[in-house]
Amino acid sequence: MKKQYRAVLAGFAVCILFHGAVRASAPVIEPERTCALTIRYRDTVDGDDPVAGAEFTYYRVAALSQEAEGNSVGVRLKVLIRTRNGKEPEINALTPPGSIEEDTLRTYKKGLPAGGVTGTIRTDANGTARAAGLLSGIYLIRETKSAKEHLPCAPFLAAMPRTGDAETGNGESGAAGRAGEGWQYETFAEPKPQPCGDLVISKIVKGTGGEYKKRFRFEVTIGAGGTFRYRRSDGASGTVMSGGIVRLRSGESVVIEAIPAGTAYSVRELEADRKAYSTRAEGAAGRISRAVQSMAVFTNTKQAPSSPGGTPSNGAAEPSANKTQYRSANAADTHASAVKAAAVKTGDSSERPGLPAVTLIAAAAVILIVLKSGRMWHR
Repeated sequence: MKKQYRAVLAGFAVCILFHGAVRASAPVIEPERTCALTIRYRDTVDGDDPVAGAEFTYYRVAALSQEAEGNSVGVRLKVLIRTRNGKEPEINALTPPGSIEEDTLRTYKKGLPAGGVTGTIRTDANGTARAAGLLSGIYLIRETKSAKEHLPCAPFLAAMPRTGDAETGNGESGAAGRAGEGWQYETFAEPKPQPCGDLVISKIVKGTGGEYKKRFRFEVTIGAGGTFRYRRSDGASGTVMSGGIVRLRSGESVVIEAIPAGTAYSVRELEADRKAYSTRAEGAAGRISRAVQSMAVFTNTKQAPSSPGGTPSNGAAEPSANKTQYRSANAADTHASAVKAAAVKTGDSSERPGLPAVTLIAAAAVILIVLKSGRMWHR
């Protein structure tokens, strides 16, 4: 463990966050003095645009102290979290935050050892959040609630106190003061959020042959990849990967949320222009805009073929007022056909006499013949 502490001495003080060094003659850390963390949140697209309403939670993952070692002064770290196997992880200012985040959160759910500190701060209208009264150590900072219309930034580490550059904006953290001027107890961090938008896919089916209860399939490609949350209009929710499939019935829509602004997207309906459907797509490809819902609307139209009686062969009809109109029109056609069939049955033309007229004429002729024969017989 002694070797580990000596290793992190350089790793903690000589790092990309400081651009400085802890020297043997460095001033001693004042153990009774507390530290402060200031987060300045600015938009990655509009650098001067503050991001308000973001919530950050900070976790003290290692304690920091300074002890004399002969004629020199050494930094001591005491790790406050444990890995799954119960061992103490190696932590210094160069350690990637993601490699300790899971263990940190697991430990904090169970409670930290004595001296551990955790808290939450929120950015104000100026995009600034500040935590004061912090014990010295290394802190893991996570954005636990993202600002409206933005994605959360990546977790990062901050060491307090520290030496190094004057106030910096290196995208992670800097320190007030210049190298060689001693320990600085105010740490500044400038993480970068990213604006985002949503993609909305809608489905419409039209025509007497349309399948209104069928779920149509849509292949969604978003940027270079990734997994995104979605909410469907029927209340279903889940995640979809870029290149994955979402399914929609007529009248349904799905919102794919929190896609980074500027990301290219494309949507392809797998049933488009198939099985007698005519498909019209609007907004099927484009780029996600900041704080905007990009719309992709697909309309499938299909008319059913009619049977000799004038009814669609599949018995389907559009679920609307058109259904009643369609049936009424067929009923009128059927009635007209029946009247025409009754009026024109025995001839090639509607001007020729029908069967009842011929029968009456024949009967009259028979009666005249009989009467005439009777008169001749009486003579």
